[in-house]
Amino acid sequence: MMPGETTAQELDFWNRCGNVFDRNKYPADSFEVRETVYELEDTRIILTILHAVFSLEETEDQTWIEQRKDDWLLGSRYLGFVSMSEGGVALPERQLLQDFFIIKSSGEFTGAYYLISMEGDWYEIPGNELFMDKAGKMLYTYVPYECGGCAIGKFDVAGRELTTKFSGGGDDAWPEVKDRKDYVSLFWDCTWVKW
Repeated sequence: MMPGETTAQELDFWNRCGNVFDRNKYPADSFEVRETVYELEDTRIILTILHAVFSLEETEDQTWIEQRKDDWLLGSRYLGFVSMSEGGVALPERQLLQDFFIIKSSGEFTGAYYLISMEGDWYEIPGNELFMDKAGKMLYTYVPYECGGCAIGKFDVAGRELTTKFSGGGDDAWPEVKDRKDYVSLFWDCTWVKW
């Protein structure tokens, strides 16, 4: 190893446990935890919100998502802070894909959509907006023009193949999509996660 290298991810004051939430890292007199459980076949999706008791700011609440089958952890991800001026963490009003659970973590112009399959496979699709063709076979993400050079993705639902690229921003990102009006926005109606 080179001097100054580290083998462990450095954690900060806020995210003390990385991608897997550990309640023991946050004293009960300073932090409260709320969990919401969603069923996906024989697995459970657990959304955890951590609230700092000493803070009046919602922007300091954080979220993690994990998938478990019985007591086995299949996957977990730190999603960041729940509400910011231009983003946060959101769930669609309805989960439209039968074999997947979808959640969004976003910033001002971009973010990521996490697709969690009932078998425990996780896919991260970069982008700001998520659209699905009416047949439910393809997902496409977009970013606004202000985010030219940001990553976007398309996902083949049946083949479970993810393709990513950098976008110039706007509507012309995917040549095969002639008009987004012919597609369904999965997060047009969504619920922003809050304490």
